[in-house]
Amino acid sequence: MIKRSVFCSLQFIAMHRWPDAPENVDYLRNTHRHVFKVAVTAEVQHDDRDIEFITLKEMVQDYIDRQYAGKDLGRMSCEDIAHDILDHFSILDKVSIAEDGENGATLWRA
Repeated sequence: MIKRSVFCSLQFIAMHRWPDAPENVDYLRNTHRHVFKVAVTAEVQHDDRDIEFITLKEMVQDYIDRQYAGKDLGRMSCEDIAHDILDHFSILDKVSIAEDGENGATLWRA
């Protein structure tokens, strides 16, 4: 059996902080800026795609721009952002969020 999925990559700039950061990374307690890199995946059932990945990207980018872009996200983590995006788009199976394209988190539906 072959499974199929489509994916798209997006990004947005925002600020956040981690008030409870441990001592060795205590600078993260202060508000700081990131280019958040986002990758989303949606399962499709056939080779003609249930959703065009360009359409998927436009839908998710519109949501991200309204919810996150240019904002202070407070104590929201990569996991929090991924969870919100998964909740908002039932079509998505997996969301990854990376800070500056380096480190991040992935959430997926079981």
